[in-house]
Amino acid sequence: MYRFYKGVGDDDDTPFTAKFPMETLALMDAIIPNDPTGIPFDLGQVLDMLAKIRPETTRDRRFNRLRELVAAK
Repeated sequence: MYRFYKGVGDDDDTPFTAKFPMETLALMDAIIPNDPTGIPFDLGQVLDMLAKIRPETTRDRRFNRLRELVAAK
């Protein structure tokens, strides 16, 4: 998850989430299970970045599912 909210170290130090917000959301929704014990510890940071970059994602069911997992952890 680190690369989703931190730059990749190349000339363009923009995090993946900032470059591809909707793709990041779709990927996380596809690979993160519904069990809160197995979620990455920094998922909340990625979701915070998504909400800041694309506020409309906070109304997306995928975002809300992931946010609920973070809250349940």
